[in-house]
Amino acid sequence: MKQNFLTRSLAVAIAAMMTFTGCYDDSDLQTRMDQAEADIAELQQLVKDINTNISSLVTVVDALKNSDQITSVTPLSDGSGYTITFSKSGTITIYNGKNGVDGTNGTNGANGENGADGHTPVISVKLDQDGQYYWTVDGEYLTDAEGKKIPATAHIATPQIRINEGNFEISYNEGLTWEIIGNAGASDDVVFKQVIDGPASVLFVLSDGTQIEIPKTQQFVINVTSTDVIASPGQMAYVDFTVSGADENTVVDAFGTKGYEASVMMINASTGSLTITVPNPMTDGKVYLMAVKSDGSTAARIFSCEEGVFSVDETAFAAKVPAAGGNVEVPVRTNVSGYMVMVDPGNQWIKHVETKAVKTETLVFSVEANTSTEERSGKVIIMPPMGMGMPANYVIVQEGMSDTPPVVSGGGSADLGTINGGVAVATFGTYTTTNGWTAVEAKAYDIYYINSELYAEGTIRPQFRGKNGQMGSLTSPLLTGGCGTVTIKWYRGSTKTGNTISVDIKNSEGTVLKTESHTNPDAAQKAIQETSFEMNVAGDFQMVINNVRYNSSLTTMDAIGIIDVTWTGYSE
Repeated sequence: MKQNFLTRSLAVAIAAMMTFTGCYDDSDLQTRMDQAEADIAELQQLVKDINTNISSLVTVVDALKNSDQITSVTPLSDGSGYTITFSKSGTITIYNGKNGVDGTNGTNGANGENGADGHTPVISVKLDQDGQYYWTVDGEYLTDAEGKKIPATAHIATPQIRINEGNFEISYNEGLTWEIIGNAGASDDVVFKQVIDGPASVLFVLSDGTQIEIPKTQQFVINVTSTDVIASPGQMAYVDFTVSGADENTVVDAFGTKGYEASVMMINASTGSLTITVPNPMTDGKVYLMAVKSDGSTAARIFSCEEGVFSVDETAFAAKVPAAGGNVEVPVRTNVSGYMVMVDPGNQWIKHVETKAVKTETLVFSVEANTSTEERSGKVIIMPPMGMGMPANYVIVQEGMSDTPPVVSGGGSADLGTINGGVAVATFGTYTTTNGWTAVEAKAYDIYYINSELYAEGTIRPQFRGKNGQMGSLTSPLLTGGCGTVTIKWYRGSTKTGNTISVDIKNSEGTVLKTESHTNPDAAQKAIQETSFEMNVAGDFQMVINNVRYNSSLTTMDAIGIIDVTWTGYSE
């Protein structure tokens, strides 16, 4: 707060009389005089801003009562406030309103030597029970000579502020009488504390915290997603729309040319639906949608219709899917949306996983591995948009697994990245790789989510269930060349610590020749480990990798994931 400027001026005057003959340095005196002049100028500007803001507040209150709207908010070039323009009430200026978060208040200055700190009264308005705003000073209603509250409206004289003999004074009768309301001093919050310019309204926050919100005018316009309508000859097309800036008396209608017919159904004053009846054959006609506001304002949209195209490349369903599974990609030529793709509920080994938006859309179906030797088929139903034909039934045929498993010789590595055709799946089941590795009680998991720094998104590997009675395992095809060292890169998928895995080496008859296991009691979730097993078994063999529960008493799962499996051949 500022010291009473009259007291400070008096001090300057006294100092001026204390002159001496001879050599005298008056720099201090000049500094004090300059400061006094600055204080006076500051208070004079403060009074001017307060009176401007009081007048602007009247406009804001009346705008609220009269349902006026704001057309623009423009910050002043020097950052001292805003220029606000109303559609009916004209333009006002607000000083010292802050847009955004309040800053930290500064520290009050010390009392003057002979005067008290100044005080700028808080001038505001308060909404009374009668629905009328009344003037307040420091939280108390301002009253006239008869003790009646003074309404904040342009129909009654607007209060005025002045400084007289070091005091703030207020007049509510156009200067006929004045009332002292505080010692003169400067303040940052002068009537308005904040002006918050929002997308649909402006919020005025007064210095006492009172808030007044005034809506912004909205441009009178018809809003639609597109004016290009995809339709079929002789059919109906529908377009949803909204009207911004509409009032209760807004009229919306439509008409067509060259054989097109149009009608409008309004849900409310600003929301409706346009129905277009398309001629057969289609023409180059247009449909016009128009809105007229009660004040005569108009808005319009012009629609053009294009014949819809929807065709499916049936040849994509002709090729059989291998037993190992994979993806079926079906090109669809279309300029419409809204068609449906369904897989027969009895064929859940087929999944619609993706629609690629290219020049011709591509439907992608994931096909799980077929662990049976029997061929199987599943139905896919594609339903075109309304009015563009009948549903089409297509069949995906998958080969059965060969009676003779593939044979791999001389050491190597498992093709785990081809599990389930390289497509992630969250459902536990039985899945195979291209080379015939079979994962049981497993799912195809994207190990990008295990370690995104090591693996690109879409790196698929088997992850195994570890639950009592539902233990996952990975079984190789028949391998030749004997087994030397088996190296497994794996990770723990569960939140508990500790894991055990085991490796069985079987002969071609299924007899277990050797078993090795590894336990890591400190294995943490997502921690990648690499474990080697010395098997040294000659002849044809089959490898089985098992998830063995570290703590069988747990009710939750001890899941593990296998990243890589490599082995060397037998050596004497």
